[in-house]
Amino acid sequence: MGTPLRVLMVEDSEDDAFLIARELRLAGYEPVFERVDTPEAMSAALEKGEWDVVTSDKTMPLFSGQAALALLKQNGRDLPFIIVSGSIDEESAVGMMKIGAHDYVLKTNLMRLPAAVEREVRDAETRRQRRRAEAELLQQRETLYQSQRLAAMGELLAGVAHELNNPLAVVVGQASLLRRAAGQGPLAARAEKIELAAERCARIVRNFLALARQQPPSRALVAINPVVREAIELLSYPLRVDGVEVELKLADDLPLLWADGHQLHQVVVNLATNAHHALRGVPPPRRLSIATRHDAERRQVLIEVSDNGPGIPSDLRARIFEPFFTTKPMGTGTGLGLSLCRGIVESHRGTIEVQGGGDQETLFRIALPLELRPLSHAQASPEPLVSATPAAGASILLVDDEPAVRDVLADLLASEGHRVETAEDGLAALERIEHGAYDLIVSDLRMPRLDGPGLYREAVRRWPGLARRFVFTTGDSLSPDTRLFLEQVALLHLPKPAEAGQVREVVERALGIVGKPQTGGQ
Repeated sequence: MGTPLRVLMVEDSEDDAFLIARELRLAGYEPVFERVDTPEAMSAALEKGEWDVVTSDKTMPLFSGQAALALLKQNGRDLPFIIVSGSIDEESAVGMMKIGAHDYVLKTNLMRLPAAVEREVRDAETRRQRRRAEAELLQQRETLYQSQRLAAMGELLAGVAHELNNPLAVVVGQASLLRRAAGQGPLAARAEKIELAAERCARIVRNFLALARQQPPSRALVAINPVVREAIELLSYPLRVDGVEVELKLADDLPLLWADGHQLHQVVVNLATNAHHALRGVPPPRRLSIATRHDAERRQVLIEVSDNGPGIPSDLRARIFEPFFTTKPMGTGTGLGLSLCRGIVESHRGTIEVQGGGDQETLFRIALPLELRPLSHAQASPEPLVSATPAAGASILLVDDEPAVRDVLADLLASEGHRVETAEDGLAALERIEHGAYDLIVSDLRMPRLDGPGLYREAVRRWPGLARRFVFTTGDSLSPDTRLFLEQVALLHLPKPAEAGQVREVVERALGIVGKPQTGGQ
């Protein structure tokens, strides 16, 4: 069995084509060839087949070797091109090789053809391998560049999030206190809206920070339809101002998903926002549609977001999920939205795809698999312990260097019936512990003079019984140092900002674990 060889022969003589094929067979090849002698026939052969080598006569009645070489280049194929001619002078041969021919062989000396074919086929494969290696290297460099860019963006987001978390903690806490104070009065509904919006801002900051640090989502049983309604409610005003008609087609039979509802909320917001921006460029009517349905056969919940905007050009559709790629004008888009959407969906073992474009409506389809709650997660999240004594009325020392954050947390804890004292940093806290008795110490991690970890180590050194009586608050629990410390001490902690319900739950759980009050220096 000879070596397979696919040969495209540009040759007007059947006899000469037969002789070329015979010479290749004698050299151990098994040639499969097609003979063409016009530009049309050569173009058709290049389109429909894969070839290892092209041989071409120099002069033919309806074609020429030079025209055949030009056509091969136009086609974009990097194939060995060998002139096989009955008579070609040295000057013409050199001229052909200067414009791209790889070799030339006289028909009176066909014995030289197999060696030329072997060499040029090998060299062509070497060139292809080199191009593949260069493309892979370029891709690796681009990936590294994007990773470094994302890492830098992540660090920037982490810093911004940390700076935002303290004022957000004040807004969240004060909104909760305002709602409680409003009771059933006329301001109750407004206070509740402020609280919900403030809590949503806090979640967005945490979600963006988690995405920047590539952390796994926090899972719970989630109903998708309320997530969609809340996302549209958040965008309702700008959509209404721009005359966008919103249609919700939400199925009633959707099963619950084991998912991160806040992150899925961000996905819907991002997709709806993208659709809104696209619709601004088209005349009314402007329509945005969001549908949900249950695919029982594939055990999936589907979310479909579509609009009648200008669509996404087919040549850009494959790139829209790339980080930092955007079709929006300079200064109006970061190119992160769809990339973050894909990251969230894939972290839920789902898929996201885009359809349509041009004259068709753009449709994003998300498929999320139905997964049972993992046993390991259930075991890792035990129900909060209940103290033998009522949680209310505990003595709590609150340590934070931000006065506004310290005050609002103190008010939240006092509203639950606790006795609260405060300290502005770790050194002031140690002095209070020296002269007081506290059921619980709630401390920020980052503070001047003496930070949370330093306070914990010194307090436990002096009073070992305090080891389990700390709860820490932090605006960035995702930083490596923070994670390491929290893992080492294995204590409860609160994100900053924390919703009133979170504060209550963590404090009650901590008090249930520690039981009786702990005396400090007394």
